[in-house]
Amino acid sequence: MSEMGRMRRTEAAHQVLGLLRLASVGLLGAEAQELGLYGLQVTGRTGLPSGVVHPMLKRLDGRGLTASAWVNHPESSHPRRYYRLTPAGVALAQQWINESRGSHGQVHDGADHQPDQQAEGAGEGPAAGQERQPVQ
Repeated sequence: MSEMGRMRRTEAAHQVLGLLRLASVGLLGAEAQELGLYGLQVTGRTGLPSGVVHPMLKRLDGRGLTASAWVNHPESSHPRRYYRLTPAGVALAQQWINESRGSHGQVHDGADHQPDQQAEGAGEGPAAGQERQPVQ
């Protein structure tokens, strides 16, 4: 993959994780906080194409950064797969939010998350002085 492709994928991952982080703290409504978001909601809110969002959600799920569940929703004729951040996903999303702010401020959700702690094998953000690696 080209360097430009990696940069776009990393930016997409930041948008998706950031959006799921907003949902996890209730800033996108009670239903999003309780259930998470499904793929088309992520697509609509980020403006990213579904061909980017759905594979990204699958990769994040496979890496343990999100947990997903099929939900029969009363407004839909078929089940929807909802995605929520896991504790490792919350930590990574918070780390990226902090890096993008250039500060150490945090979005608090009442849980005691440490964004600088790295979950083993999840491929979270860089150690000091290292370049951030894209989610692939």
